[in-house]
Amino acid sequence: MTDAPILLLGAGHANLLALPPLRAALPGVAILLIDMADRATYSGMFPGLVAGHYRADQISVGLADFAARHNAEFLRAGVTGIDPDARQVTVARPCGAVRRLDYAQAALDLGSHGAMPEIEAFAIMPTP
Repeated sequence: MTDAPILLLGAGHANLLALPPLRAALPGVAILLIDMADRATYSGMFPGLVAGHYRADQISVGLADFAARHNAEFLRAGVTGIDPDARQVTVARPCGAVRRLDYAQAALDLGSHGAMPEIEAFAIMPTP
């Protein structure tokens, strides 16, 4: 097997649910979870947050802690390119640094995002 890691591109439900069994099945393989946010929100519980049944911290998970609990690494970055022939992804960190990462396998599952700074009106809309 290659030394290149398994990349979980995005912290959507499928990637988060895949991490524990991947780790159990492949204990010696590097796994890297990549997402542009520090936390992932479970969208199915969002209506309960709006209704006052949950606090914001109850419907989200810290991705660095989640990855560490499953002996994986977390990289806060956005995926800006995928080259399947070269088995590489390009990511951009919040600081602007760009990296190319090799991978053995990759899964793409972006999930939902609660911040969209590229949409001007998003910043002025009310939030709970």
